[in-house]
Amino acid sequence: MTASFANTYVGAIEYSIAPCGEGWPMIPQSARGCYKKEADARRRKGTKVLSQWLYQENKMYKLLRVVYLITVALLLMSSTGYALPVVLPNPGAEKPAVDNASQPADVSWWTSENVDASFSRDTSVKHSGEASFHIVNRGRADAPVGAAQSAVFIISGEVVPQLSYTVTGFVKTRNVTNEAGFSVRLKSAKGWLDSSPRCDVVKGTNDWTLITASFTAPLGATQFNIFLIVRYAGEAWFDDIEMHDNFKSWSERKFTTLAETLSQRQREAQALGGALPEEDIQHLATGAAQAKKLLAQSQQLPDTYNLPVEGRRYYVEEAVKLDKLLLRYSRVLSVQQAIQEDRALGHGNVGFVAGFAPSTTHVFLQDCPLHIQITNEEKILAVRGETECTQLVILAYDSDLTSVRVWASELRGATAVIPAEAVVIKPVGFVHTEILAAANPYPREFDYVGWWPDPLLKNFPFAVKKGESQPVWVEVHVPREIPSGTYRGTIHVTAEHGLERTLGLVVEVANVVLPETWHFKNILSWHDYWAKQFYKERWNDALQEKFFQFLLDRRINIVSIYGNEPYATPDNMIRFARRGQNVLLVAQMPPEAHVIGSNAAALRQRLQRLNAIIPPIRDASFFDRCIVYGWDERGPDWYDEIRYCAQLLLNDYGGLPLMMAGVDPTYGTNSSLSQLPNIIYCPTMPNYDPQLA
Repeated sequence: MTASFANTYVGAIEYSIAPCGEGWPMIPQSARGCYKKEADARRRKGTKVLSQWLYQENKMYKLLRVVYLITVALLLMSSTGYALPVVLPNPGAEKPAVDNASQPADVSWWTSENVDASFSRDTSVKHSGEASFHIVNRGRADAPVGAAQSAVFIISGEVVPQLSYTVTGFVKTRNVTNEAGFSVRLKSAKGWLDSSPRCDVVKGTNDWTLITASFTAPLGATQFNIFLIVRYAGEAWFDDIEMHDNFKSWSERKFTTLAETLSQRQREAQALGGALPEEDIQHLATGAAQAKKLLAQSQQLPDTYNLPVEGRRYYVEEAVKLDKLLLRYSRVLSVQQAIQEDRALGHGNVGFVAGFAPSTTHVFLQDCPLHIQITNEEKILAVRGETECTQLVILAYDSDLTSVRVWASELRGATAVIPAEAVVIKPVGFVHTEILAAANPYPREFDYVGWWPDPLLKNFPFAVKKGESQPVWVEVHVPREIPSGTYRGTIHVTAEHGLERTLGLVVEVANVVLPETWHFKNILSWHDYWAKQFYKERWNDALQEKFFQFLLDRRINIVSIYGNEPYATPDNMIRFARRGQNVLLVAQMPPEAHVIGSNAAALRQRLQRLNAIIPPIRDASFFDRCIVYGWDERGPDWYDEIRYCAQLLLNDYGGLPLMMAGVDPTYGTNSSLSQLPNIIYCPTMPNYDPQLA
């Protein structure tokens, strides 16, 4: 089918949509018949079941339930935006396995280690049709506390990056102790991908309930796994699993934007008056025409059409090509615009441009548009005691620049001077990024793949290749004791062959002193696992200290909720506090710590570290910044343990606060944790209630 599909599609692209016929573009006639028969069969099946249901159960609440489900379905269709169905293998367990009629075909199953579970194709319990997926999870009697105990059916298929997907289905449960429902994971050619799909689950005993899951396939994604999951003990049936994507709304939005933006870039190129060759302008015109053609073709698809994944992938790949074309010429045009603005300031054809960009902007090396301000003078606003930054950007357009040096003068005011050593120059380094599997230690920051601006390097002579834009971090440390006013100095840029440029640097210092102690309390968890994974054998105490100073300079507390870190010593916490740190995490309790009765001794033993940490911190007058963290994201089952620990901290450790995440949706107003003055509630975002908070 792949060859005939490709030939049909090429014909449609090259000439017109008409050769595909009957409003079914890009699919051979034989395949169209199969998809149409399947869709017709599903509609007949649903109509028949609905009629029998209403006839057999002539009750008003059943009719209301039908209205409800239809409403939900309509809302689902509108939310996905012109959703197209995605073909799933055996989505209703209708097809039995060839060698075992009690098992569904074309799916697999899996359990956590040593979990006792059974999987079957149940023909006696079903939402519609002839069968459903059936899971009985009996759990694991010898499981350690917190051990996973899942049982899942797995439905797999191909995804297309950039498209958003919605999965719907029905689940019926009996005595589910934890949850049953959907879970979704995505794969790339290199392994599992990080993703956070929204998935519905239910608990306890429920009649057939509509559940959904939704996700967007990121760059590199090739496969989806839909898990029909029962976590811990319980029984569940799943039926009528369907999947749709937003291909139609995505293609309409994507190709409309591409056509408009490429046309705009064409007009901008023409307005530059010969700076770009006519061939480049024609490339933009051709790209805009291609985007319009793809838009017209995708709009011909009926809303119920099962477009094969090859067709979806083709459109996305064509969009990627047009994105690259747009990115390339957006870069070219931005560079030409910067060159013209620089010449307008009287610098002539000197081979490079120097401009400025805000410290919050990513300046890419070579393949993204260049957003810089071409000016002979940069102005920074700051307060006394603040460190404020900007970026000098050097663009080489005529030839490579070598031995580039950047330095700054002192900044002179009416009655005082900011010394030159307070203006720190740091060339920005680049790290080459790529799409990696989720099991790697490097968190993914952005969809951009390539040379990513990241490390701030010590000042040194560097090179800038022709066509590249090199950012240089300019960091001004304003002394606390300096008077307010305007301070002026210069930034100097030189390169080999006598190239040079001098730019003005102006710092406006307001008559405000930055408080030494921070006011915004934050816990971002500095856990050196990530750094060790990245630096490997190069990781040492000196490098860790650089990270400490980096965080403290930016008023980020050096704490971790994931364990009693080796760096969390009394001496370190005291020196961090003297720099302004306002949260000192002096002890951490595990998420499922048992501390009552026979476990009380273990609690006191774990809190022994407080006897060594608290006295010196109290003597240094920083006790009011101390907290204990524990029972991460645990609910009512752990309230007794939490209360016991909080009371112990209240009575034996001077009211030391205990902080948790998301454990009490009433914020202590209506639970067994009420009336505890030393509880800090930090709810997970889905549970946040601003009124109660």
